[in-house]
Amino acid sequence: MLLLWELLQRAWRLFVAAMGTTTLAIMVAFAVIPILLLLLEWSTKGWTVMKQRWQNNLRVVGVTLAVWVIIFSYQLFVAVPREINQAADKEGLPIIERRIRPPEIAYSKPARERRKFTTQELADFGTGIAIQIVEETPVSPNKAPEHRPLATGFWVSTKGYAVTCAKSISGHQNRLVAAVPMPPLLGQNMIVAGGGMFTRAELVATDEQSGLALLRVYLSPFERQMHSVALAKNLKTGKVENSVERYWVPKIATIMAQSGDEVVRIGFTSDSLPVISPDFGHINRANVDTSKSQESFRLYTSLPFKESNCGAPIINDAKEVVGVIGGVDPMSPYVQPREFAVPAKYVLDLLKHAQIDTSN
Repeated sequence: MLLLWELLQRAWRLFVAAMGTTTLAIMVAFAVIPILLLLLEWSTKGWTVMKQRWQNNLRVVGVTLAVWVIIFSYQLFVAVPREINQAADKEGLPIIERRIRPPEIAYSKPARERRKFTTQELADFGTGIAIQIVEETPVSPNKAPEHRPLATGFWVSTKGYAVTCAKSISGHQNRLVAAVPMPPLLGQNMIVAGGGMFTRAELVATDEQSGLALLRVYLSPFERQMHSVALAKNLKTGKVENSVERYWVPKIATIMAQSGDEVVRIGFTSDSLPVISPDFGHINRANVDTSKSQESFRLYTSLPFKESNCGAPIINDAKEVVGVIGGVDPMSPYVQPREFAVPAKYVLDLLKHAQIDTSN
């Protein structure tokens, strides 16, 4: 409104100048004097004569007003923008009177640069942190129960705690099961077994603002050995390899990821068996989600959306969890939906609220 008022003022000044007079002269000539003359005629000749004269004057007023509107519109839509552009052209760039000298710390490098891992190292790392959250449905006493994937999660404590997506497990709390992927029994060169271990999970806490949930997984691989050590012979080297199951708790990043950061999402490809599939991408942007009642940050990724990936961790090239998949990016194309992630700092907030010891 302030801008519109200023433009109207500018247009009026140019309009008055174009008329070759002043605002007061226009008001007196076209408003004050005609009204006084009509009042005088009314007092001397009566209402009928004054009314007839006024009807004749209305035609003149209409034509005059139309001319004024045309002139004023020209000033508002042509003359005022031209005046503004001319004033802007006269303004030069600001002159820096002295050279800017950043502090020396701006040129210094950290004493120790962060190590960046290869894609294969990141994929192998992800197999030890991700679990699949499924709903277990009994079929019959003689048949194994059916398992329907709901979400993905990852370990946050060696006490058997894992974080996942709250909305995906809502309404299924009484039938939650964690499917823990099992690595090959006979080393990396000979795969003789796969699949996963299904063990009961219980909802411990949720955070409605971030959409995260904390689960307690009973009989987790940190608490028991599913199988101890298997031996396999490497045909190239002739050495016997030891394959020990490896599960670990990843480091949770305390600094929020930025646009352009390369990440990998640790998800699952199979609905019947918990088979891990890493997907590589990057952070498109980091924004505030205005749809929430409170200020909530979100990381929008280039990763394709899949419902069962909700709760999956995304890790950077330093093996740090920087976010948890929370849903589909509403700004992504309908034919190619992309995912958004909840920053890792909300995971730390949830663990602090639930009083979970992460020292392991």
